Amino acid sequence: MAMVDTTSAYTPRLAYQAVSFVYNVITNIQLWNESRKTVRVLEKLTDRELNDIGLNRGDIYNFVRTGSF
Repeated sequence: MAMVDTTSAYTPRLAYQAVSFVYNVITNIQLWNESRKTVRVLEKLTDRELNDIGLNRGDIYNFVRTGSF
C-alpha cells in the first residue's frame, strides 16, 4: 500500500500563494472600480470646471490612469 506524505513543506507556501493571488485580484478590482468612478465624475464636469482644475477632456483618462498631468 502506498502512503501519501501530507506534511510537505510546500503546503504553507501554496496556501500563501493562493491567498496572495486572491488578495491581488480583489485589490485590482477595487482599484479599477475607483478609477472608473473617478472618470465618471470628471466626465460630468463642464469644460470650464475641468479648466479650473487644470484638465481638459482629453486629459481625463491619462490623469486617472497615471495620477499626474
